[in-house]
Amino acid sequence: MHISAILLSLILTTSIFARSEDVHSSTVYDIVLKNGRVVSTTADPKGPVLDQVLNVGILKDKIAAVTDAPLQGKDVIDCTGLVVSPGFVDIHYHGEARNAAQVYRVRDGITTSADTEWGDLNLDGHLQEMEKKGLIANHFASASVMAGHNYAISSRKTYQIVNEKGEVADYIKKTPGRYMIFSFIPARFWNQSLGSTKENQTLDSSFFLPTITDGIAKYQQCYNSNDALQIFTLGFGAPMAIAPATKLNEQEKNEALRAIEWGLQNGGTSIGVMAGYLPFAFEDDPSSLNPTLTDFAKGFHNLAKAYNCPVVEHGIALPFTLGLEATLDYVKKIKGRYHFCHLVSTATLTPAGDLSKQAVDMIEKAIAEGHQISYEMYPWDAGSTLASAPFLADVNNWPKYGIKPENIIEIFSKKTLVQLAKENNQTIEQEWNAWKTPPAKTVFVREVNKQESLDYALTSPHCCVISDGITSFSGGGHPRRNGSFARFLRQYTRERNLLSIPTAVRKMTSMPLSVVATASEELQRKGQIVVGFDADITIFDPNTVAERATYENPQQFSVGIPHVLVNGQFVVRNNENVQDVSPGRVIYGKLKAEGRPSVVMPTAKELICGNTCCKEHTKDKETARELCNCCF
Repeated sequence: MHISAILLSLILTTSIFARSEDVHSSTVYDIVLKNGRVVSTTADPKGPVLDQVLNVGILKDKIAAVTDAPLQGKDVIDCTGLVVSPGFVDIHYHGEARNAAQVYRVRDGITTSADTEWGDLNLDGHLQEMEKKGLIANHFASASVMAGHNYAISSRKTYQIVNEKGEVADYIKKTPGRYMIFSFIPARFWNQSLGSTKENQTLDSSFFLPTITDGIAKYQQCYNSNDALQIFTLGFGAPMAIAPATKLNEQEKNEALRAIEWGLQNGGTSIGVMAGYLPFAFEDDPSSLNPTLTDFAKGFHNLAKAYNCPVVEHGIALPFTLGLEATLDYVKKIKGRYHFCHLVSTATLTPAGDLSKQAVDMIEKAIAEGHQISYEMYPWDAGSTLASAPFLADVNNWPKYGIKPENIIEIFSKKTLVQLAKENNQTIEQEWNAWKTPPAKTVFVREVNKQESLDYALTSPHCCVISDGITSFSGGGHPRRNGSFARFLRQYTRERNLLSIPTAVRKMTSMPLSVVATASEELQRKGQIVVGFDADITIFDPNTVAERATYENPQQFSVGIPHVLVNGQFVVRNNENVQDVSPGRVIYGKLKAEGRPSVVMPTAKELICGNTCCKEHTKDKETARELCNCCF
């Protein structure tokens, strides 16, 4: 069914909530949610609010009745004293919607997760693989600028590291410069994509897609070769590769944009930009006030405009407010869509101190002027990242950012940088350099998000709630993965009384969906308790809802969320996970959902050079390697 632009506008901004006034007493619903406080809002903070004790009837996977009249049901749940809310939507989550992780996340009320910041590039293959396996909750993803960048540079001379010791190839020790280091899990992906593992073989472009299949793909950033660093394989027989960390040339920029477009055509709902982790990709205009506002950046902003989807960006902190202003000005100019990730944590890490309030004010002003800008934050004081992140690279810069060594914690040992430096008889800088060495350690940075800054952002009208969690196979990691939404409800609606329940529900449902809804008609049927919408529903107790995940033990279920439904099926019932159900769906961007054929990505050697020799010998890789010095 085609949803018109007029209807979409009604849904996202000013809709009158559909109520079943003509409920047939003879209808027997599959599920009836009885006597619950039904809370549902539009994305617009000034829009209508439904907040009333009602009955909700569900038929198959859809909401079929919302009424104060009695309903008959095959399965009736008494929701007296509970809030019946649309399912929570986490538009900033890293990793596949793996069921091992989702069993915790649905207990936090999350019915739809999305990897919008990092994104994916092999969307067609990965999303189809998820569908075949079955999902507990819904999932969608961005087309990835980082993956597009890596695809474009994959024709450069690169080397894989396959020896047991994992030593860097000799030439990198002898050649000063910056290098990107890539690693992949699992070996299955390596074997299918590349076949041979000969020493010094030039790698096909598929190796460089930092996406997630049956394991975690880690992009290890850039390092200086003079450090004589050691590279270690990460298990499962996965090799590693290196490539020069230099800016894209004009031809590579075009190829990166083409690859990003391929991602949109194969299911992406937005364009994900990890600018803070890939700053050297945006260095073609060093004098720019905003390192991300280069010709390459303008290219993907224009691409997003053409496809009516947002750019979702992890910004570069320096110089933050000037850079944000430049980006906002360009987005306004082209009338584009722009979403800024975890605003407080990015705006805090600046030499000028915490600029998050100024950033919130700038974005709220742009929204008030009618521009399609949005932003988000998670309700935790600690950020989490790799020790190799460029913005943490130099310990001498930490005082400018307010970062203290005693507040940097290695996530698995739970020990601070100061503690481990002392144990290992190292200076802080020596210990930190070891943490940065691949595979880089994952860390918490405590007290980076000040409570007053979190409050200012999360209580502002247009800030939506996210987790920024990442799939973990070890039980470690940041507690935000499993407890952000329950924590937000506990802190902001009950204990500190900073927000009403309808306002909090908006920030977890219709508001985050409005960021990406134009890219998918399926997303337009989620996020509200409306007749005809998908029955993604979270039922919580406003008096007891709380996270139990902690920094010390993040792998714990939230409490006070007794029932969760995904597409009309219980995935949590009576405070327990329902076993052996997979009602979740992969949600494709509209280009893929409309049935357009998948685009076959050309290889980098066909695109970057274009020389006749490359076209003639593409199928014969050994011959091409001998003849095409321009490409291999």
